Amino acid sequence: MDLTTPKSSSYIWVNFDGAGGAYKADVPLSWFDGYYPGSGPNHGFDVTIEKPAGTYSVCVNGTEKLLACKTLTVTAP
Repeated sequence: MDLTTPKSSSYIWVNFDGAGGAYKADVPLSWFDGYYPGSGPNHGFDVTIEKPAGTYSVCVNGTEKLLACKTLTVTAP
């Protein structure tokens, strides 16, 4: 792997109750390149998804693994 050329941003997949979509992970993280030298800082994400009131199972997947799952309750759209 060439560590002198920063990697391009990747994508995450966000599922709400099993249905979802891809979002670009291109938000700068000042600490990221320190942990993964040569990868560049633009691998964070900030996603807002509007949903009607209710309780949802939400999972976020990276390109190679599950990042997290949570149960979220939306009280207002």
